[in-house]
Amino acid sequence: MLSDYQIGLIKGMLRRGDDQHHIAALFGINAGRVAEVANGMKDKPNGKERGREIIPAPQPDLPPPGPYFLNFVSERDIILDGLEAAIPAVADYVASNPTEAARDMQRRFHSAIAERKRELYKGRLR
Repeated sequence: MLSDYQIGLIKGMLRRGDDQHHIAALFGINAGRVAEVANGMKDKPNGKERGREIIPAPQPDLPPPGPYFLNFVSERDIILDGLEAAIPAVADYVASNPTEAARDMQRRFHSAIAERKRELYKGRLR
C-alpha cells in the first residue's frame, strides 16, 4: 500500500504531466496503482475513498521527470557512474603529484572504466 508521502509525490508528478507508466516504474508499482491515485483511491478492506485529501507534493520536492529505467540499472552501473565522476579528481591528483606511480594509477583507473564499458556494451554484465 502506498504511503501518504508517496501519494503526494505521485499527485505532484501527475500534475507536472509525467506519464503514469514512468511514475509506476519509479515507485516499482503497477501502473494501475498510479491510475487509482489519479482517479481517487479506495481502501480495499473498508471500501472508503483514500487519497483525495492528500495534496500534491510541490515542484521542488519532486524527482526529475522520467522515463526511469531503474530495473535496468545495476549496482555496477552506479559504481561506474561514481568512478567516472572521480576522473577530474584523479587528473588533479596527477597534475599536483606528477610521479610515475600517480600516472600509472591514472592509467589503471581509466583502463578499469574502459573495460567495464566494453562489458556493458557487449551485454555480458547487468
